[in-house]
Formats: sequence, C-alpha cells, structure tokens
Amino acid sequence: FRLGGVAELRKMAPAPGTAIGNPLVTIHDDGLLPLGLGSAPFDDEGVPQSRKALIEKGVVASTMYDLLHASAFGKSLTGNGRRDSAIFQPWAHFEISPGPSATNLVVASGDGGSEAELMEAAGEGIYLDQLGYAFPDAISGAFGGEVRIAYRIHHGKKGEALRGGTVGGVVFGPPGEPSLLASV
Repeated sequence: FRLGGVAELRKMAPAPGTAIGNPLVTIHDDGLLPLGLGSAPFDDEGVPQSRKALIEKGVVASTMYDLLHASAFGKSLTGNGRRDSAIFQPWAHFEISPGPSATNLVVASGDGGSEAELMEAAGEGIYLDQLGYAFPDAISGAFGGEVRIAYRIHHGKKGEALRGGTVGGVVFGPPGEPSLLASV
C-alpha cells in the first residue's frame, strides 16, 4: 500500500529516493515471476506486467500505479492495476474496480554474508529461516507472522531448531526505530 498511488494521493507514500530500509534490502515487484500467484502477461487494465524495483539498497526506487492514479500524477503506468480483494470471492472479481497493488514481491538475495557469517555477526539471537505469511496491515505496516523454521544462535553458532511462536513489528518506521526493513 505504502508504495502505491493510493498512498501517494493520501500523502502517506515515501517519495522515490527516500531511505526506508537497510542498504542490504532490495525488493522487486515481478508480475512475470514463473508460477507466481500474481503473474500474468497483463494487469487487470490490460497494461503489460514486468519486473520493477520498489526498494533498491534500502531506498524507494518506484511507486506502483494503476490507470487512475498514474493519470492523476502524470506518471507512466506500471502494470499494477489489479482487482485484488481479501473479502470478495474470485467469482466477484469484476465487482470491484482496479487499484494499484503488487503482483509478486521478491526480496533479492543479499550480500551480507553466508549463513554462518550472519550468525557469527549476530552473536546471540534467533536465525529466522522461514516465516509464515505475515498479513501486513496496509495502512500502518504492522505485521505478525508464524515462525515456521528458525534456529537459536549461541555464541555465533547455529543451535537448536525452533518452531512456532510469532514475529511481529512494522515493515518500515521512522529513522532510528526498529522495523522489518531497517533493523530486523
């Protein structure tokens, strides 16, 4: 939501060029990802989909637009005009109008080091290998997800496996505050 035209209209979107995350974080929206749930040659407005950087090295790279919001801001269409809804069944797909929405979010592989190097740098903590869908709130960015696979880190080494519990917080927050993109 925060990287879309609706948020920009409501003055809730960070402007391109704004640092919102750790420099190791790069996130793409890939409408052509093989077997991706949101993959299709075109969005719901007939605009070709593509792969585009939303966050590049912790900095906002682009905003997602549908036809309505692109024309309101004089911007180019991005292939993100989608009729997604968590409350409407698929058969009611055409009962709602398109809005700017991500297709398939892909977190790029980082160059922060190997698994062993990351654990050594952490010293003590939890290495989260797999997080269940976190259901982020579109407005606040708050999320909470099930820990599916994790490991305890003891003295910089992988310890016992952990399963269950939750991890939560906000996706991005004010500078210096803990957030998923900046400091988890």
